[in-house]
Amino acid sequence: MGLHYDTNGITVLLFLTTNSEAPLRMQVQRSHPSKKDSWVENRKIYAKKGALLIMQGRKVLHDSEPTVNEQKLSVVYNYYERHDTYRHEDFDNFVYYGRPPKTLGDNARGEDRP
Repeated sequence: MGLHYDTNGITVLLFLTTNSEAPLRMQVQRSHPSKKDSWVENRKIYAKKGALLIMQGRKVLHDSEPTVNEQKLSVVYNYYERHDTYRHEDFDNFVYYGRPPKTLGDNARGEDRP
């Protein structure tokens, strides 16, 4: 997947391999009461076998650089709360089968419809 936000509030990654390539890239929105402006912190996190990463996937824009020479394995835990379970109807087909969302239709390719 490219840059994305998760549909769940809490995402946990358990890294099963140590990798020197293909870091998790994150764009974390930051702010502080003493500063007027907010800023984006860009982070790269390399997998270390046995490490556990916890993030607010719905608030952190993220992706992973592709692997070239190594194999990268991780287990993803997506936590949903009972009252907050929104998941777009086409999400699983898009993520697991590469099918474009039906609701975007031709507009997904930037075409105008009458």
